[in-house]
Amino acid sequence: MSLLPGLDAVLAYLAQADPEFRIDPGVRDTASAFAAPSSFSAPAAFAAYGQLTPEAKDALTASLADLAARMTARRLDCLRRTTVDAYERALRSLRLTVTLDSAIRAMASGDQQSMLFNRDAAIADTVEWILRREDRIVVAAHNGHVQRWPCASGLACGDTDGHAPRRSPR
Repeated sequence: MSLLPGLDAVLAYLAQADPEFRIDPGVRDTASAFAAPSSFSAPAAFAAYGQLTPEAKDALTASLADLAARMTARRLDCLRRTTVDAYERALRSLRLTVTLDSAIRAMASGDQQSMLFNRDAAIADTVEWILRREDRIVVAAHNGHVQRWPCASGLACGDTDGHAPRRSPR
């Protein structure tokens, strides 16, 4: 659970595509403050995120939104310096970084359902994104992510087909 891999990939791309752009160093510093090296470190990362001030959390989210707006608005300029594939990969990385930020914010506020919806939609979107580029893909997942029976939350787990998860029949 870390924004850093996606953020670093986008910044590396922008160094080539938009060399005059400089992100506020505080954005990466804030993301570093709660970065987890593995999913086993997630509890410590959530605790560290909880220690951030509301202003720091809001500034991080706003900076990611500004970065997404900049990349989208300057698409043609970026494409003059890079390839379509490089741009699309960087934009995909940024979208996943924004989604992860949103999921972390949801979890921190106790909204597990929004976190699950964000995560599942991002996984489904990523699979579709890859399938538009590749003939086949292998997807490995824990049973809890692909089951079609009720989860503890009362939602039908595994409903990541681009639609809102359905309530399980009682």
